[in-house]
Amino acid sequence: MTLPKGSVYKFDILEQPDTPVKYRAFFQLALFGGFRRGEILGLEWSDIDFDTGVIHIRRTVHYGSPSNIRKSLDYPP
Repeated sequence: MTLPKGSVYKFDILEQPDTPVKYRAFFQLALFGGFRRGEILGLEWSDIDFDTGVIHIRRTVHYGSPSNIRKSLDYPP
């Protein structure tokens, strides 16, 4: 998709006050952190180091079709 010169694309979901926190966190990690969907969905609280401000990607989640089975793939530490 090519935007016309001088146009600004606005991602309104982050600015709306009624947007649930889980969606804001998801899109902020995806847009500003470069995380993939499966990496975000695989996060657990133990993956976040609040002291250093580091998020460790230790697993990813994959939803396969047609059966929509959730499969977690663990990464070695």
